[in-house]
Amino acid sequence: MARKYHMVLDDYPEHAKALGQMLGHWGELEASLMRLTMFLLGTDYDQKAFFVYKEFYNLRSKIRLLKRLNRWFPGDIPIQTEIDNLLSKAESHNDTRNSCVHARWVSKAGYKETSNELMRISLGSGKLHQPNIRPKYFTPQDIQDFGEEIAILSQSFEELLDRVSADS
Repeated sequence: MARKYHMVLDDYPEHAKALGQMLGHWGELEASLMRLTMFLLGTDYDQKAFFVYKEFYNLRSKIRLLKRLNRWFPGDIPIQTEIDNLLSKAESHNDTRNSCVHARWVSKAGYKETSNELMRISLGSGKLHQPNIRPKYFTPQDIQDFGEEIAILSQSFEELLDRVSADS
């Protein structure tokens, strides 16, 4: 008989749901960044912007591209500053998102009990154990709150892009 793979998130559907919603909000943020790419390239032709955006492998490099395009974009300085600030938030949120997505989730209670908190162990840095750092545990609400921060950031990009599109 084949052994069924089991992970801690199988026992924590609320955490899994919150992570899924967070990723859904992240997809919306990426769509906003794609729209920003179109704006900064000065094109309504989304395939051209899509091609350029997709040529950059990870979000950190995409944000670097957008910051560079923004720096050279002819326009008013307040809009450039606002875009740069939003991109910096996206960069920070990307680090947090990566630490959630590229992680192993571990129960605070161990294998015999359940708890409302899980700890994420980052797999991205290559360090499974970091001495002198207190472990941080997350509730589903913590993850939902982060997802909401992502949604607010997406909305901020969309509002800015609607505003500058109306001005054109």
